[in-house]
Amino acid sequence: MSALRVMILEDDPVTASVYEEYLRRLPGVKHVHTAGTRKAALLYLVGRWRVYADFGVDLLLVDMNLPDGHGLDVLRHLRSAGWAGGAVALTAASDRQVVRAAVALGMTHYLLKPFTFDEFAARVGGYRELSLRLGERGEVPDQEQLDRIFNHDSPRGTELPKGLTAETLTRVADALAASTGSAGTGSASTGSASTGALSATELGQLTGLSRVTARRYLEHLVETGRASRAPRHGTPGRPEVEYSTRQGGSR
Repeated sequence: MSALRVMILEDDPVTASVYEEYLRRLPGVKHVHTAGTRKAALLYLVGRWRVYADFGVDLLLVDMNLPDGHGLDVLRHLRSAGWAGGAVALTAASDRQVVRAAVALGMTHYLLKPFTFDEFAARVGGYRELSLRLGERGEVPDQEQLDRIFNHDSPRGTELPKGLTAETLTRVADALAASTGSAGTGSASTGSASTGALSATELGQLTGLSRVTARRYLEHLVETGRASRAPRHGTPGRPEVEYSTRQGGSR
């Protein structure tokens, strides 16, 4: 899949610049445009459609309260024009009527300000994972995969520790599995050369998470039997722990 194309709809320039920096830190994501008003957003999107027959946006980050209208008005216009992309609300608005309207218009996530980079990365990264799954060919194999697509916990799953999200856990597990699976093929650029195992720092660089946050998710995978940890030998400086997917581990 090509990079996820993301447009920001935010009227505060400082806040918009923070989101732009957040997007630059996420792998597989491309910031394509920022608009500060409802009118500017629609001019950009409609203009692209008329020239390219493509809105050029896969995910819209939406602030609700704009100087000339409501953020949902932009999403409503796009839906009526046939746009099937995703939308994440980044807003201080928590009115139930607004939330209901957001759900009805297919809002993927609703994130209340203020929030951290990790929370932002979990929502945007989660949508990218969803796009990857929906872009695959063939049938969805089982109910567990459908639950993951629809962002519900599997009945067989366990409750996550406070501060951890299912979307980010999936992102961490997939990145770790990809690295471990590429061991010995010559394609892995990070981690142990012999095993494909990753440190928390390396995993964080792959997923856009901080080292501390990445380590929390990795430790949870170890505790639930989905990963193993071991000391990394032969590296200068302080001893480092590396993690790898446990083959046959429970999901």
